[in-house]
Amino acid sequence: MKLIKELQAKNAQANSIWRFFCDSAHHWRWERLAFDGTVIERSREGYPEYDACLANATKRGYVLAPSLSTKAESKPSKTKRSYVRLSSRR
Repeated sequence: MKLIKELQAKNAQANSIWRFFCDSAHHWRWERLAFDGTVIERSREGYPEYDACLANATKRGYVLAPSLSTKAESKPSKTKRSYVRLSSRR
């Protein structure tokens, strides 16, 4: 347990979870959460554009990291689709 707390202290940014969401006024906001889900910091204002919210979070320490997933991307299905044409009778 002591080792985990020591690592968390050294890598505080790495152990943060960032959440981006729209508030009730349809503005973008961000929150930085601890590993246990406690809110550490949040945006002071809402942003009408996601890019502005992301820029503000980046100033506060957010780093966009690519996914480490090794799962292959799903391929589109080759299922044939059939469409029914309805004739209009007058």
